[in-house]
Amino acid sequence: KAWDGVESKISHELKSEVERDKGKAGTFYRACMDTATIEKLGAKPLQEYLDAIDNIKTHDDLIAVIAMLQGINVPVYFDWQVMADPEDPTRYVFALLDAGLTLPEAEMYTSSEGKFARIMAGYNKVVVDVLKLTGLTESQATNAARDALSVEVAIAKHTLPDEKLRTAKPQHYTMADLNKIAPGVNFPSILKQMGAVGIGAKTDNILSKDDGFLRGLSQIMNVPTFWAHKAYLRFKVAYGLGSDLSNDFLKQGLQVGHILTGVVHQTPRWRKCYDSTKSNLPDEVAKLFVARHLPKKNIDSAETMLQNIRNVFKNEMTEETWMQPGTQRLAQQKLDNMFIQVGHGKWQDYDFQVTEHAYLNNTNNAKQWIIRRALERLSKPVDRERWGSMDPTQVDGSYARQVNGIFVPGGLLQEPFFSSTFPSSRNYGSVGSVLGHEMTHGFDDVGRRYDMNGRMHNWWTTQDVSAFKDRAQCLVTLYDGFEVDGEHVNGKMTLAENIADNGGVKLSYQAWLKDAGEDDVTDADKQLFFLSWGQTWCSVQRKRTAKLALMNDVHSPDRARVNLPLSQYEPFAEAYSCPDSYTMNPRQKCGNGDGAVW
Repeated sequence: KAWDGVESKISHELKSEVERDKGKAGTFYRACMDTATIEKLGAKPLQEYLDAIDNIKTHDDLIAVIAMLQGINVPVYFDWQVMADPEDPTRYVFALLDAGLTLPEAEMYTSSEGKFARIMAGYNKVVVDVLKLTGLTESQATNAARDALSVEVAIAKHTLPDEKLRTAKPQHYTMADLNKIAPGVNFPSILKQMGAVGIGAKTDNILSKDDGFLRGLSQIMNVPTFWAHKAYLRFKVAYGLGSDLSNDFLKQGLQVGHILTGVVHQTPRWRKCYDSTKSNLPDEVAKLFVARHLPKKNIDSAETMLQNIRNVFKNEMTEETWMQPGTQRLAQQKLDNMFIQVGHGKWQDYDFQVTEHAYLNNTNNAKQWIIRRALERLSKPVDRERWGSMDPTQVDGSYARQVNGIFVPGGLLQEPFFSSTFPSSRNYGSVGSVLGHEMTHGFDDVGRRYDMNGRMHNWWTTQDVSAFKDRAQCLVTLYDGFEVDGEHVNGKMTLAENIADNGGVKLSYQAWLKDAGEDDVTDADKQLFFLSWGQTWCSVQRKRTAKLALMNDVHSPDRARVNLPLSQYEPFAEAYSCPDSYTMNPRQKCGNGDGAVW
């Protein structure tokens, strides 16, 4: 993918700077590169966790181990995050998430289809091999793998499909409510041991989209013996921390990738260590990047493009005859209140220990710091401009519904996507369309439910909702018809991203025409705009990788991301003089050729 080339360029440029760094980033990187120490230690760094698992004799022991592993970001049974409350975006809530599986789709555990049976057979071998690395014999590992997989299968049976989870309405709970729903999990004890004291004690600041999952977990844990749970936990901690251990552990993670996608490739050690440093100390690496590779003119240009796109979007809303005037005004107010941050956010101070020759300790210290900071946010008002998991070196952008904000990392503002020396048609066609995509997310099938302050409620009229759904259904049908090696895109699962792609191209194109001066734009300029959009998503994928993406990626395949929005947009057909009824110029277009939804 073209994006990967930019990521690779940035990582190569920063590699030597991270290597020479005298601060925490350099120490962290060198500890990761110290493979002699890592190989010598083998499985020893796991011992304290394995001992705790082996000593599980009661339900309280089981809960204590779950809390310990959650505390180092090994998400056994469930996962969680601290986020702005969708119904009161001034406060943070503790959101519980369906998790606990190793494979990416619950269907892989529960379906009898041959392709999934093959995946499970290969995965079973990985589980056996990982358990052997923890010190079990072949016979012990084989039996333990059966037990571990029985727990994952049970979790999978209670996991809501992504398509339904994406649009599910979150529910609020107090801790007392949560304990009634899932008494077998004993969330009060888990969260207390994690240091999350007081959550849900006086207010309903616990969130879940899937109470059926929580009830299912309670049933799974309400058992008289713990052999299966001990096997599951033993595998999950060894596999979850395996990427930070010796090469034998690392290979097992690669093997899962091979089973799923057919890829057999071990990342060079320097790249693994660079990525790990960037993941655990993102701002330390980002400071090096910003100082040397992000000129202010790039930030200024992106901010100008975003403002131009916003102005065009506001004007478009006044012309949308399917929207009531009152809803139009509220939507425009939301656009006005949408904040934009480009380049990087406020720098973080990483007040945790990083030492030489102790890579796993360093990564665990980083995880514990992240978790501690997340839990501390629960007692504070929401910081709208907090970047969260966004990394300033990322080649990406994001829109955050609960705070109504757009974040544009400096990594996106690099060649070949963007340059102050490029024609404006090229910059708008590539980065501009991506920025328009993020802005449109505020008004996709999920984002539209959130108002100017990020509060989720019904601020659209019934008539507007019906009209929106009719327009969106055209895209669902269009993308449902797109095939990848005989299998179809899921138009419902990918709807939000498809709305954003279609809206992003149109809004950026119109903003560019206005910025460049429509009378001064040539046909060649118009063609370059659309060509730049196509080059942005240029990619090559293995068949198995592409098929896996159809199951679990909310984005459509890259070819669909390019061709389908352009085929529905009349200015593209005009720029390239596409004959009527050709694939890229069908007679029937969503939105009559002037924007599928927006």
